[in-house]
Amino acid sequence: MDSTAQTGNPGDWQEEMYQRLKYLEDTYFADLREIHQKLSMKLSQLDSLVAPNARGGEQIEKMKHFKMVLERMMAVLQLGKHSMQIGLKDKLSLYEKQIQSILQYHKKAPQQQPVHNTMKTRKCRICEDCVHKRRNAN
Repeated sequence: MDSTAQTGNPGDWQEEMYQRLKYLEDTYFADLREIHQKLSMKLSQLDSLVAPNARGGEQIEKMKHFKMVLERMMAVLQLGKHSMQIGLKDKLSLYEKQIQSILQYHKKAPQQQPVHNTMKTRKCRICEDCVHKRRNAN
């Protein structure tokens, strides 16, 4: 069966997906772009400081891979109505969950922490600019 037979009118699924993508773009794109810009600056600094065969090469490769993931997500969020393929309909909720996960992981730390905080901070494994909290084992 073709997509027209499955959905009724030929453009219905495109309009539905376009509206959903537009909502996701309005909601998440600016935050994804900010993370991407910070990561790009960090990679640029590291590329100028670290020799290609240096010890931190694996970490840099992870950062480059993450940058590519962000670029793909931002590109999907900016798809035009007529550029969408029907397969995107099934993947859109997965994209949204992945975006939410990334944004949650890269949330900014609070400005001021309580005096009796039982949390321990650590640097983000991916971009080192983000601070995340985990329970102190002590």
